[in-house]
Amino acid sequence: MNFWKRWIGSIQKKTAQLSLSEMGAYDRLLDHYYAHERPLPPDVERCCRIAGAATRDERKAVAAVLAEFFTLTDEGYTQERAAQEISEAQPKIASARTNGSKGGRPLGSLNKPKDKPSGFPVGTQTESSTETETETKKEKGAQCGPMQVCARSEAVESEGDQPTPSGLACRAIRAAGIDIPGPTADLNRLVNAGVPPEEFGAVAAELVARGKGRVPLLLSTIEGRRQDAQAKGGVAAAVPVTTDPNEAIQARGASVCVGRWASGTLGDYRERVEAAEREQQGSALASVHDLAARMKA
Repeated sequence: MNFWKRWIGSIQKKTAQLSLSEMGAYDRLLDHYYAHERPLPPDVERCCRIAGAATRDERKAVAAVLAEFFTLTDEGYTQERAAQEISEAQPKIASARTNGSKGGRPLGSLNKPKDKPSGFPVGTQTESSTETETETKKEKGAQCGPMQVCARSEAVESEGDQPTPSGLACRAIRAAGIDIPGPTADLNRLVNAGVPPEEFGAVAAELVARGKGRVPLLLSTIEGRRQDAQAKGGVAAAVPVTTDPNEAIQARGASVCVGRWASGTLGDYRERVEAAEREQQGSALASVHDLAARMKA
């Protein structure tokens, strides 16, 4: 046997009174017993050699362990628990030896598991796996986390040749030295709440100068400052993004001082808003570059 069940609680209870030398003798004698699957030699001297006992005290320890835990029979020193464990293990050992002599388990054996168990009842693994993958794909396509780049139309940086407000904010952030792959849900919410590109750029440049140029910190800083300003009677804090396209364009108009749509067609109003955004973008980028240059100086 290359292994035996070492019942820690039982052993500690039975050997609590042993000294360190006696405990070492106990372990070595039992290891030899299990490894050879037969009783220990009836000769104490041979048992001392098995245990590695060299000094007088170590030999006394071996003799004490043999007297307390083993029984001397015609076959040698036996131990009831060890004999029982060996008897129970021998059929399994014999079976393993037989299989080994035949080259091990046959290839393609029906008893060999083909796949990792899923934890589901037999017959439902494939269906459950497929359903899970389908649901995951649906969720990825339909949802966008606060700090994830959205794949939906409101997250794009440009519409045709013209940048969107979120696109302008991203450009201002990049110009300040923070890499942002594209508009996120939180950035869109702040843009629709009226945060202009130059504010994104200025705060981004400030954080970069402090060695804290990270997008999550940038967005949380902007929103926190706006909430503080609102509490003091200043600008409004960020509000949830609207799903009404008319409200969205009017929010953009308010952010660039065009005002809300009051006369003319909605198309004309959109053109005025976009023209103001382009003008604001130019001044925002100039302000960002100037601020970044002054901070680095």
